[in-house]
Amino acid sequence: MFLKKKSKIRPGDVPEPEFPVLEGMPYEEYLALCHDRLKPRTYLEIGTESGKSLVPARGHCIAIDPEFKISHDVAANKSSLFLFQGPSDDFFASNYMDRNAFKIDFAFLDGMHLFEFLLRDLINTERHVSGTDATVMMHDCLPFSRQIALRTWDTDINLSWTGDVWKLIPIIARYRPDIEMKVLDCPPTALVQLRGLDPNSTVLSDNYDAIVGEFMNETLDSFGVEEFLNLFELSATS
Repeated sequence: MFLKKKSKIRPGDVPEPEFPVLEGMPYEEYLALCHDRLKPRTYLEIGTESGKSLVPARGHCIAIDPEFKISHDVAANKSSLFLFQGPSDDFFASNYMDRNAFKIDFAFLDGMHLFEFLLRDLINTERHVSGTDATVMMHDCLPFSRQIALRTWDTDINLSWTGDVWKLIPIIARYRPDIEMKVLDCPPTALVQLRGLDPNSTVLSDNYDAIVGEFMNETLDSFGVEEFLNLFELSATS
């Protein structure tokens, strides 16, 4: 799923001065660069929608979306392409990865913009990574205002919406400090790069209910914008 953004800017779409201005490489360009550099054998994408971010992928590609709206040539230059239309939870429950002995070298997680969904996507993706050299990218984890980071999306106030997936940054910092996490300055709302993943780790799954309970009612105001921003340094992409 891309950042939800339509034609007119509403009051909630105006960036707030407390948040950093991202001036790096646009995220789709950076993802394309990653495909060229990493040359993954198996690529997983959650939240494909139109397919634009899927175009540069090569090798064996798996794309998941609850309702595809493909408007790009997503099949070109790929060894194979599997499209799963439905919730990502259902995809992982189908055991497709195990049945085909696929191990993920590169993944882009851009599904439902609620933190518990992204947390489950990360848990399920990590189980199937090829090793510590695998790379996972998460989108929309650095909002530019408090309004777009709320769990509810009021289109009368803001037409951009990241939801509360920003919470994955403190969750990973607290529960999985072993993961190498970088926040990349890709506009409009950053990419979070994860490496050093462990397919045998059960820390996040074992603590899933506790994490959801701990973070469900948090907002950027209650957590603290400054405290959130102090969890990371932006990494330049250009």
